[in-house]
Amino acid sequence: NGAQRKIDVYLDGPIDYPMSNRVGASQLVSIPLLAPDPIFYNPTQITPTYSLSVLPAQIPAILTAGYTWDEWPIFDVTGPVTNFDIVHAVYTQSVDRLTISGTIPAGETWRYDLRPGYKSLRRLSDNANRMQYLTNSSIHGFATMRILSDKAAKAINPLAVSNRFVLDGTGSTGASTLKVWRYERYLSL
Repeated sequence: NGAQRKIDVYLDGPIDYPMSNRVGASQLVSIPLLAPDPIFYNPTQITPTYSLSVLPAQIPAILTAGYTWDEWPIFDVTGPVTNFDIVHAVYTQSVDRLTISGTIPAGETWRYDLRPGYKSLRRLSDNANRMQYLTNSSIHGFATMRILSDKAAKAINPLAVSNRFVLDGTGSTGASTLKVWRYERYLSL
């Protein structure tokens, strides 16, 4: 149907061109590849931006019908906002929570990178670590927060058709925003 899917792989050894595998002008080649995260995804990244001018707020539901694998998004929060809180909910059940204690100053952007192997909370302007602002009760949520696949969401609640993220905090203005970076992921084609 013309849909594209991508999988990230890396070269994992030398490329072998044995002369014994040459047939006329053709050459059989062995290329060893490694896929640390062997999950297909739609290469078109989804990057909506939401205003945080009025809190609490809710990101419109992220529909997961057809998604067969979880996605670990990246959240870019631009201040000002104090004691910012992100709650992931499936249907009416709270799944994970990320809360910072402190203020993201006006014009400053903090990036919550939830991808496995990249998990971090950093200020974008100088890449400074901001994990010390994450509350102790949020550590588990930082490790597990993600956009659940359709099947995983229904395992939590059979009525689930979407993932919701509820946002809260104080001191926000019209300049306060949240940008979400994500892909649609699929276990197989």
